[in-house]
Amino acid sequence: MKKRNEKAEFVLRTLLSECRAVPKELDIISFEETDSTNKDAKAVAKDTARDALFIAERQTAGRGRLGRSFSSDGGGLYMTLLLKRKMEPDDALKLTVTAAVCVARAVKKLCAIEVGIKWVNDIFLDGKKLAGILCEGACDEFGKITHAVLGIGLNIFPPSDEALSDIATALSEHMEAVPSKELLAAFITEEIYLALGESFSDVLSEYKKHSVLIGRDVRVIKLSCEYSARVLDIDDKGALVLLLESGEIEHLGTGEVSVRL
Repeated sequence: MKKRNEKAEFVLRTLLSECRAVPKELDIISFEETDSTNKDAKAVAKDTARDALFIAERQTAGRGRLGRSFSSDGGGLYMTLLLKRKMEPDDALKLTVTAAVCVARAVKKLCAIEVGIKWVNDIFLDGKKLAGILCEGACDEFGKITHAVLGIGLNIFPPSDEALSDIATALSEHMEAVPSKELLAAFITEEIYLALGESFSDVLSEYKKHSVLIGRDVRVIKLSCEYSARVLDIDDKGALVLLLESGEIEHLGTGEVSVRL
């Protein structure tokens, strides 16, 4: 049986009680160790009518997009917000965009650090990955999303795997005193609920300002094909607007792009 971290739960409840945008009935669950906070959220999603925040000291099977593993050895913030609300399928991409902006806002307010965003779900600092976001959801028989599971992993201290040092960074490498996991989680959670009340066009405008891809040549990786393109813009749904070598314009909503930052 997983061991709850009651102290962390108390701290989070205290911090979030001061946040007007956060629902008072938000469930808060903190584990000392779990396989995945996203998996924890999905496990209770059908049986609860309330939003919930999951946080863990360590994850044994943290995942990123496309099924990749995410280093979760205790040196970072590992949190998932379960949002019980119906959405259109296109809103999943918008929610990932929104979460990225909220992480950027929270890091700036709490740490006075400006970050960049690599479409669609990575937060970068000085050319290295600081955080990743994984948005998942479930649909009903009509194709509507019934709930969203928004996972966020942020490096507070460098990952123990030295092989990641060339591609990953951490808050501790850019500031003397780092904030606690609970404080980071509270700031990010508040920013998400605030942003859900904003127009997506305003959030998207901010997302574009943080983009590290607009105007750059990238390599697109989609299904079994790979090709080069230039990023022109991000459209009103959150998709990349690409100029292909053929001169055609493509709106990329799924897939991956790589670029040397």
